[in-house]
Amino acid sequence: MPEAAQATDGTQRPAERRRVPRVRFKATSVVTETSSSQALVAQTTQLSCFGCFVQTSKSYPKGARVHIEMTDGGTTFAASGVVAYVRGDGMGVVFSMVEA
Repeated sequence: MPEAAQATDGTQRPAERRRVPRVRFKATSVVTETSSSQALVAQTTQLSCFGCFVQTSKSYPKGARVHIEMTDGGTTFAASGVVAYVRGDGMGVVFSMVEA
């Protein structure tokens, strides 16, 4: 079992479990639940090559299939994925297919 990483203040914090760490990122996103075509507009605040975190007060349930389109500075990124987890401030999405 991996040891917990040391924080700068001497306290223990959990070790990173992701394959690739997420980076801070800010873009407006449109997230659509594929089974209902219900959409929400929210901020994507973290991004990696395998997923992202969407900050929203109204999340889709864990396991919901979604399509996400992020726009940043005139560039659009689109992917399909699944809601991996839900927190009070948003939801984590793991990508299953990234569009060209």
